[in-house]
Amino acid sequence: MKRKNLILVAALIPIVIIPFTGLTWVIFSIYCFLVYFRKFSQWYSKIPMDSRVKFFLFSLLFGMITEVFAVVDNLPKPPGERILLNPDPVIDLYLALGYYSAFALIWSIAYHRFNFNHFSVFLIAGSFGLVFEQTGGILFSLNPFIYLYVFLVYGSFQASAPALADAGRKKMGVWKTVLIGIGVELASFFLASLFIFLLSIPLQ
Repeated sequence: MKRKNLILVAALIPIVIIPFTGLTWVIFSIYCFLVYFRKFSQWYSKIPMDSRVKFFLFSLLFGMITEVFAVVDNLPKPPGERILLNPDPVIDLYLALGYYSAFALIWSIAYHRFNFNHFSVFLIAGSFGLVFEQTGGILFSLNPFIYLYVFLVYGSFQASAPALADAGRKKMGVWKTVLIGIGVELASFFLASLFIFLLSIPLQ
């Protein structure tokens, strides 16, 4: 099977099994569709806006789509069991603006400064999602399905904007990509924590 067809099949899997796994990892389907249908990139390139601002806004958009999916998945659960930034859906989405803005800001700088492509962002972001999700709780769950789920969600929401913006980019060396990627992810998670703290102050 050709690689392009594999991407399409991968995109359809989360959609088909929504009744069993929920909506959140449909963000992986969105990422795959963006990679498969390159006309989205052509449309993106024609938007008359500063490239960094455009990248930031689309990164934030994909992050917020992910959070909306997570809210929908968690609504049937009792408030104490919801895996969200806040059990209240409205407050959760308010805090999510800060959380995903941090990733969008750091990646908008790094992506335009260094030669990351969307797949390298996907791998780096997915790996760090395993480390930081639920403050490391996922990493110690020893659940392969949860590992895959978190990896795909974190990788996809951060790689979707690069999938739109990629246009024949040259790849950096592997070690340079990994080392800079680690710095980007650490900075993103730190800034996300700071933004959530600042946005939480009016709620206290």
